[in-house]
This record gives sequence, C-alpha cells and structure tokens, in this order.
Amino acid sequence: MPPRPKPGSKADRDALRAELLAVGAPLSVIAAEMRARFGLRPREAWRHAHR
Repeated sequence: MPPRPKPGSKADRDALRAELLAVGAPLSVIAAEMRARFGLRPREAWRHAHR
C-alpha cells in the first residue's frame, strides 16, 4: 500500500474544495473548514479556497 500523504496535502485540499463547491458552499465556509481540518493560517486558507 502506498504511503498516505500528510493531512492538508494538495490532493486533500482539492478534494475538500470540490466537495464543498458542489454543495454550493461559499468561499468563507471553505476557508474556515480548511483552517479547522488542516490547521492552516487564515490567509493561507483563503488562498487555497480560491484556487
């Protein structure tokens, strides 16, 4: 079995963003969820939510 990437990896962030956008979540909710799940700083979470 291949090693699991660390939480908050690009694949994890992309999957979370796609999942939340699919249900119509605003960017503020996506950024907040990234902060909670992956421990990102506020500006970093917003940057990843916008990609």
